Amino acid sequence: MKPAYSIRYRRKHGLRPKRSRVFEILRNRARFRLQDGRPSHTGIALQADVRKTSRLLESWQGRVQAIITSPPYLNVTNFEEDQWLRLWFLGGPPWPTYGRISKNDRHSSAEGYWRFLSEAWQGVAGLLTKGGFIVCRVGGKKQSPDALARGMVATIRSAFPSAELVLGPFASSPGQRQTDNFRPGTAGCGIEADFVFRT
Repeated sequence: MKPAYSIRYRRKHGLRPKRSRVFEILRNRARFRLQDGRPSHTGIALQADVRKTSRLLESWQGRVQAIITSPPYLNVTNFEEDQWLRLWFLGGPPWPTYGRISKNDRHSSAEGYWRFLSEAWQGVAGLLTKGGFIVCRVGGKKQSPDALARGMVATIRSAFPSAELVLGPFASSPGQRQTDNFRPGTAGCGIEADFVFRT
């Protein structure tokens, strides 16, 4: 939850937060995660616009066997705002920010959203090997499974013309959301759908 909302909620209901030993909690979590040793695999991480990925990873051209992703949902969330706590741990301010890191992390129109996804697929197209897989979960407000399927197939084929939908769409409605505890009746994400394509 965001700090300002949490403070208002506590004041309204006469609540006081318990003191927490934050660094002790983090150390315990780290010990738990690493109790079986460090992973043997190595990898790379980029902080970059997905639409530029092929250019940034030239040595990986045609070598990637699978892309597994869940892009921002259509008209559901602002990633920068909602990731404020993680960004704080990475050196950002201790409150939500808007438009400082990303100018377009929420698409409210279907047309803009599908255009963004087409550009995203084109940005990774050079990396995927022939016969590689794209596994993707998308979602949105006021979207039907058919609308999500049409949009996904069109955007994937804009970058991978011979791509074939091999599994899905598997559609589901998100269940209980954390937000329901504090703001009952908010719309949230109406539908999610999973897709597997082979290029």
